[in-house]
Amino acid sequence: MVPRPAEPRMLIDKIHEEIGHFGAMRTLVKVKKRFLWHDRIEAIKKFIKACEKCQLAKQFGNMKSSIEEMKNIVICDLFYCVVMDTTGPLP
Repeated sequence: MVPRPAEPRMLIDKIHEEIGHFGAMRTLVKVKKRFLWHDRIEAIKKFIKACEKCQLAKQFGNMKSSIEEMKNIVICDLFYCVVMDTTGPLP
Protein backbone atom coordinates (compact mmCIF):
# COMPACT_ATOMS: atom_id res chain seq x y z
CA MET A 1 0.00 0.00 0.00
CA VAL A 2 1.27 3.45 -0.88
CA PRO A 3 0.37 6.05 1.78
CA ARG A 4 -0.66 9.62 1.02
CA PRO A 5 2.13 12.24 1.31
CA ALA A 6 1.03 13.35 4.79
CA GLU A 7 0.69 9.82 6.23
CA PRO A 8 4.21 8.30 6.42
CA ARG A 9 5.21 10.00 9.68
CA MET A 10 1.96 8.91 11.33
CA LEU A 11 2.38 5.34 10.03
CA ILE A 12 5.97 5.11 11.27
CA ASP A 13 4.90 6.41 14.67
CA LYS A 14 2.05 3.90 14.94
CA ILE A 15 4.17 0.90 13.91
CA HIS A 16 7.06 2.03 16.10
CA GLU A 17 4.82 2.22 19.16
CA GLU A 18 3.35 -1.23 18.39
CA ILE A 19 6.69 -3.04 18.20
CA GLY A 20 8.61 -1.02 20.79
CA HIS A 21 11.79 1.01 20.76
CA PHE A 22 14.15 -1.45 19.10
CA GLY A 23 15.67 0.85 16.51
CA ALA A 24 15.47 1.52 12.79
CA MET A 25 15.94 -1.99 11.42
CA ARG A 26 13.01 -3.62 13.22
CA THR A 27 10.79 -0.66 12.41
CA LEU A 28 11.86 -0.80 8.76
CA VAL A 29 11.09 -4.53 8.51
CA LYS A 30 7.54 -3.97 9.79
CA VAL A 31 6.98 -0.95 7.54
CA LYS A 32 8.31 -2.82 4.47
CA LYS A 33 5.77 -5.60 5.00
CA ARG A 34 2.82 -3.21 4.73
CA PHE A 35 3.80 0.02 2.99
CA LEU A 36 5.82 1.38 0.10
CA TRP A 37 6.96 4.94 -0.55
CA HIS A 38 10.00 6.63 -2.05
CA ASP A 39 12.20 7.62 0.93
CA ARG A 40 10.94 5.29 3.67
CA ILE A 41 14.42 4.21 4.81
CA GLU A 42 15.57 7.80 5.32
CA ALA A 43 12.26 8.74 6.97
CA ILE A 44 12.52 5.87 9.44
CA LYS A 45 16.16 6.64 10.29
CA LYS A 46 15.27 10.29 10.88
CA PHE A 47 12.29 9.28 13.04
CA ILE A 48 14.42 6.91 15.17
CA LYS A 49 17.13 9.54 15.67
CA ALA A 50 14.44 11.88 17.02
CA CYS A 51 12.95 9.23 19.34
CA GLU A 52 14.25 9.86 22.85
CA LYS A 53 13.29 6.39 24.12
CA CYS A 54 15.18 4.71 21.27
CA GLN A 55 18.28 6.75 22.00
CA LEU A 56 18.11 5.77 25.68
CA ALA A 57 17.64 2.11 24.76
CA LYS A 58 20.61 2.30 22.40
CA GLN A 59 22.76 3.96 25.05
CA PHE A 60 21.84 1.65 27.93
CA GLY A 61 21.15 -1.52 25.97
CA ASN A 62 17.75 -2.17 27.50
CA MET A 63 14.80 0.19 27.53
CA LYS A 64 13.14 -1.35 30.58
CA SER A 65 16.16 -0.92 32.85
CA SER A 66 16.31 2.84 32.29
CA ILE A 67 12.66 3.65 33.04
CA GLU A 68 11.31 0.87 35.24
CA GLU A 69 10.35 1.99 38.73
CA MET A 70 11.46 0.27 41.90
CA LYS A 71 8.78 -1.92 43.44
CA ASN A 72 8.19 -3.40 46.87
CA ILE A 73 8.79 -7.12 47.25
CA VAL A 74 6.01 -8.94 49.05
CA ILE A 75 7.35 -11.45 51.57
CA CYS A 76 5.09 -14.48 51.43
CA ASP A 77 6.55 -16.86 53.96
CA LEU A 78 9.39 -17.48 56.38
CA PHE A 79 12.71 -18.09 54.56
CA TYR A 80 11.30 -16.64 51.34
CA CYS A 81 14.03 -16.48 48.68
CA VAL A 82 14.54 -13.33 46.58
CA VAL A 83 16.96 -13.23 43.65
CA MET A 84 18.10 -9.99 42.01
CA ASP A 85 20.19 -9.49 38.90
CA THR A 86 22.42 -6.49 39.52
CA THR A 87 24.78 -6.81 36.56
CA GLY A 88 24.87 -4.19 33.85
CA PRO A 89 25.05 -2.35 31.70
CA LEU A 90 27.92 -4.29 30.18
CA PRO A 91 29.91 -3.17 27.12
